[in-house]
Amino acid sequence: MEDSRVNEELAAAVNKGIAAILMDGVHEGIKVMKDNHVPLQIAARVILDPNLRRSTDWKH
Repeated sequence: MEDSRVNEELAAAVNKGIAAILMDGVHEGIKVMKDNHVPLQIAARVILDPNLRRSTDWKH
């Protein structure tokens, strides 16, 4: 069973990265996600194909 706190922290980190992308550009979003230990596969999914973002991810 996965730790829900870890999932919540990961979701928050992804949303911070998405917000950074929308406000400051892709490079800043990548930095935010990397600094918050978002796995590369997840970061690539939300950055490269916004249509694959989860319904709970931050929207613009």
